Amino acid sequence: MQYRHTVFTILLVFLPVFIQAQNNPLCPNPPELISLLDQEICYRKGPQDTAFLLSGRITYDYELVNGEFKRSQLFRENYLPPNGPFQNGILLESQFDMFGRDSISLRSFWINNQWDSTNLYSQTYQSFANGEILDRQEDIWQNGSRSPFIRERDTLDSNEQLLSRLTENWDSPLQDWIPSSLERRQYNNGLLEVLTRLSYQVSTQSWMLDKREIYTYTSNGINARIEFEQWDDAIQAYLPTSRHIFVANALGLIDTFLIEQDNGNGWEPIALEENTYDSCGNRIERILSNRVNANTAWEVVSIDSAFYDPYGNQVYAITYNWDVRDKTLPQGTAVSCHYSYLIPTQTRKKIEREAFVIPNPVHSLQRIQLPFQQGIPFRLSLVDLKGRHILDKVGIGPTEISLPSLSKGIYFLRLIENDQLIQTAKLQLIE
Repeated sequence: MQYRHTVFTILLVFLPVFIQAQNNPLCPNPPELISLLDQEICYRKGPQDTAFLLSGRITYDYELVNGEFKRSQLFRENYLPPNGPFQNGILLESQFDMFGRDSISLRSFWINNQWDSTNLYSQTYQSFANGEILDRQEDIWQNGSRSPFIRERDTLDSNEQLLSRLTENWDSPLQDWIPSSLERRQYNNGLLEVLTRLSYQVSTQSWMLDKREIYTYTSNGINARIEFEQWDDAIQAYLPTSRHIFVANALGLIDTFLIEQDNGNGWEPIALEENTYDSCGNRIERILSNRVNANTAWEVVSIDSAFYDPYGNQVYAITYNWDVRDKTLPQGTAVSCHYSYLIPTQTRKKIEREAFVIPNPVHSLQRIQLPFQQGIPFRLSLVDLKGRHILDKVGIGPTEISLPSLSKGIYFLRLIENDQLIQTAKLQLIE
């Protein structure tokens, strides 16, 4: 693509902006930044081989809405062994309303060398005096035409706690929504106490009690137990079916998670999750074990390990699954995560100014005038949405620098003075 070589000046207008620093009490004073997950590289365990093989990748794009980055696209590609290439798989595109809330998402599959839309997800919001109603609907494509499939209506209180959820399924012959289930939640001091589910009987057109969950907490508000019950219409009472028992450490993180079922004679442990954390509270290992009954030993069924960057973002994860044939853990998957780190600083401080570019969008990007004071050292960094550094420049202000020819798209400009980020700008380049 050829660009016009017109020289222009980018004017910087400063407005106050506040960047919230990360505040992890386990890892004090981390750098201030925005981390965007750009890409996940997926691997699978090869047959009779200890090495992991490339299986696919997921790429994410973002849109800046009301000052917040929202994930606008998910693109999944599958890797064709043994030497590729990558093949289109799934595309999920999202749009947002004027408040930055999810509005519409469209899922498509790559079929017969074209994107074939399969699912449309839409959300609408209604506010009332003491809360909000959120409607979600999924439509599907069948035989080339779109039809409703399922929808949910959530009612939230003024604290955005979910009070009820009504689920309905679309009946094509009747061309009408038919209720399916209703979930009601009760809270005590902001903590979920009882969750009741009802199921809809089409034959009687009435609601029937179905399941119930009862939550118990420690004195400091950490979930300690969830009891699951099933309604027995014959005796008109709830009967226990299973329960989850959580044991937290001093930091409130779940060390063990035990699942027990009621076998008619008491509680019988059937599944166990054991977690290990690093000094920042990130889970670095999870071991899942099962056992057939109380007379058998625990058997490990999977082991998950995760690794993180200094900012708490997961950069690599690996899972090994149990192979019942030879009683080993040879099968597994792995994922490598790659991020863009936007607006980094070395100290926890308020950023006083944000740079706005005039004109914006622009048709070419050749020269930029920097507003640094005379003799002040500066550093300029220009990155794209993938986090790739297009330009890194160090100098003494004031000055003008030439920028390389760029493809159309969105770029981010970081201006750093005395090792402190003082300006950021979003640049949109069009043809």
